[in-house]
Amino acid sequence: MSNPINEWFSKGDNDLLNVENNLNSVHYPADTVCFHCQQLAEKYLKGFLTYHNIIVEKTHNLLILYKSCIVIDPGFNEIHEDLINLNNYSVSIRYPDYIDEITEEDAQEAYRQAKKIRELILSKVKFES
Repeated sequence: MSNPINEWFSKGDNDLLNVENNLNSVHYPADTVCFHCQQLAEKYLKGFLTYHNIIVEKTHNLLILYKSCIVIDPGFNEIHEDLINLNNYSVSIRYPDYIDEITEEDAQEAYRQAKKIRELILSKVKFES
């Protein structure tokens, strides 16, 4: 039987792998890295909510998911600013009319934030062996 929590985290880890593979390249698409960092955060938030038996909204908005998480655990305040930043990289960044230029520095910061979010969430879930 599949575990939906692990499935969320596994999908998020695929985004992490995509990010790390890109960052190890000489040249990489910074916007794609930022998008996958946002996706990692989204999937980990959804995994956390699933862990707490909360029905997950079909949304890409990290701040909506955050509002549900903070009710469960006030420690999520630690990543609030990170989520605000990553939320900018959800859907609109995937289209050519996105206004802001995404730099490699933006990608590095998004990666740092995504890893911080992942680590925080993993520290808050306990799996039985």
